[in-house]
Amino acid sequence: MSHLKQIYESLQGILQNGLQIAAKRLDQTTWQGLEEFLNEIRIIIRLQHANLVRLLGCCVNRKEQILVYEYMPNRSLDYVLSDRERGASLSWFMRRHIINGIAQGLDYLHNHAPEGLIIIHRDMKLSNILLDSENNPKISDFGIARKFCLNGTEPYVTHPVGTPGYMAPEYIHGDLTPKYDVFSFGVLVLEIISGRRVRSPIFNQHGRSIHLLTYAWNIWSNRRYNELLDPYLRVEFQEELTRQIQIALLCVQKNPGDRPDMHEVTMWLSNNGLGLSEPQEPAYLNVPLGYNDDFVTARPDLEAGIIELQ
Repeated sequence: MSHLKQIYESLQGILQNGLQIAAKRLDQTTWQGLEEFLNEIRIIIRLQHANLVRLLGCCVNRKEQILVYEYMPNRSLDYVLSDRERGASLSWFMRRHIINGIAQGLDYLHNHAPEGLIIIHRDMKLSNILLDSENNPKISDFGIARKFCLNGTEPYVTHPVGTPGYMAPEYIHGDLTPKYDVFSFGVLVLEIISGRRVRSPIFNQHGRSIHLLTYAWNIWSNRRYNELLDPYLRVEFQEELTRQIQIALLCVQKNPGDRPDMHEVTMWLSNNGLGLSEPQEPAYLNVPLGYNDDFVTARPDLEAGIIELQ
């Protein structure tokens, strides 16, 4: 597996009008990320939604390539959940709010983007979910996103790029549809509920190392739902936890045709009266850790050190 080198610096600063901003500067020692940089501008410049990070401006010339965004004071969901104390501060109510916001943002990308476009993010993960001062989630990093028209041909990928653990199994064959993002969303929901990382080993009663999808499926199959819950959380209504797990497992089913679309997901999340089908086995069930590492170019997390922007 090949790895991309760090291609961005993360920066923050204050404009003359007092507005606090965040920025990404392309590493000038490599042109490896220029295509992603330009792709991000082309896609996000068209988009406006409460759950997408807002692009305020950009600089593109021979000396500098910088993207300027609204500042997210609570950083990323990955940052929050990577620390026990910070994770414990994120209540069940707030995690449910974050899940709903991510779903709304994806529904917009897949079904309500301007000019009849369908946008597949392709890199939904904890570090790409930013949080504002009220922990409203904002989907960020559109560097490898793909767009196509509603009546156009769905994109085919010859060289998969993404983050192992979040990639749908059909991607190995080059198939790319909005159901790819649905799969990644399901993984995110399981991570948010459990406080665990999808690729962190979990040891079962036999001492065998398994990953989060297998762990969640075993819990679902044995109806021991509370075992998946982050130990720092308390849920008043068991049915609510069960429903969130069920929605996540419906999203990570192996066959993309069995997965819901994001409009269905947003309806399920907003209306507990809507019935849900029984999920089928998830992708990568009982597959050892490290699955899908061998066929994909991994993208680095861009949680770089903060540099003052002058």
